[in-house]
Order: sequence, then C-alpha cells, then structure tokens
Amino acid sequence: MVATLCGTVMAPRAVGRAYALYHDSTEGRSTAIVLTNLDDSAITAQVSAFDANGDEVAGADVSLAAFASEAVFLTLDAGIGGASGLVRVETAGRIALSAWYAAGEEWLAVENATGSVLVVEEYAYTGYWLTMNYANTASRMTSLSLVNPYDELLRGEMYVYSEAGKRVSTHGFELDSRTTAVISLDQDLEDPAWGMVDVHCDAPVLLVTEYFDAAGELIDLDLVSSVYLLDP
Repeated sequence: MVATLCGTVMAPRAVGRAYALYHDSTEGRSTAIVLTNLDDSAITAQVSAFDANGDEVAGADVSLAAFASEAVFLTLDAGIGGASGLVRVETAGRIALSAWYAAGEEWLAVENATGSVLVVEEYAYTGYWLTMNYANTASRMTSLSLVNPYDELLRGEMYVYSEAGKRVSTHGFELDSRTTAVISLDQDLEDPAWGMVDVHCDAPVLLVTEYFDAAGELIDLDLVSSVYLLDP
C-alpha cells in the first residue's frame, strides 16, 4: 500500500517515539520511506520532510493495520524536487522504518533506520561519538551530510583522519533545529586519500555518507545513526 504525502505541513501533536531518516529529492534523485507496524493492533504515524534549512516541505498521516507496511514516495507524492534533508517519523506505536534511495530509475541503496530519537534534555551523557569511512581517490569520492533531527541547536566537532591515522583537519559545527549541512571532504585533502571521519557532538547527529564513482555518479548511500562511544 502507498501512502499519500501532502505538500502542506501537518500540525504537530504529542507522540511516543520519534525516528530520524534522510531524504534526497534533488534533481534526478528520489526517496521512498517504508513504514511497517510491529504491533498486533492498528497504529498511526506522522511523516514530516524538511529541507536543508529546517523548513518543513511536506507531511503525511499514515494509518497502519497490524503488521502492515506502507510506502511514502516523497518526490512523487509531494513534488518536493530540489530539496534534501531530514525526514522525521513520529508515532505512539512500534514500527520498523527503511529508506529507499534512487538515482534516475535505479534504486541504489536501502537503509534500515529504527533507532529512536531521544529528547535532548533526557540525555545522560556529555558527548556522543559517531564515525564513518571516506575515500577520495581517482575512482571514488565521498560527500558527508550532518543532519540535526532535533528541535534544539546541536553542536559538535568533526575530525578527519588519513589512512595512516594522521589528523588532516578539524571542524567545529553548529546545526540549527532540523537543518542539514553538506560537506565535501576533498577540500581537506591535498592528495588522493582514504580514512576515517570522527564526529563528536552533544546529541546524536545523523551522518549521511554518499559515495560517487570516477564519473561523479552516485553509487551508494549510507546512514550512520549509532554511536560507538559515550562520554560520561
């Protein structure tokens, strides 16, 4: 079953859980969000799509029967071409989520994202660490996006390391609520290289990693939402 996504925003309401995903609805790209009800009774969910500036560009209310699934095709149903950024799904039920990403007519990647987004004030830790690998060589290029899924300002630092473990650069960042920052890593690298990006922030940010081939064509997309280290 396919849910209809409206071009007008939905009024916010109190819900039990919030989930963060990423959409790319820019030219030649499209995203579908699949929601699956894990409960044995019917539930409802609210899907909200935002642009990089944090402005809501579309929203939908989705009703799911027990163990049923629905797909929301963001670009097709809402006509939000030219935008990319946060997708937030809120529900009082228990759901599984996945995001399907396409370039042209080809589906390139599927990302499962079922980790709840917590309320910032409830965090018990002073810092959260997330990481991803990058490759900037003759045959590969990596682009990184930082997505703030919260209604509060998010601060952090990003550290870029070479494959030999040398710190290449350090960047502090501030993300306003629901905004997305796109970072091209080749500005940090004098020579073709590969390595690791380490991100430290005061709440778990959503990392979006896009990998391109030598011709500049998107070949894969990865969402990183799990922290590997917590500061006390």
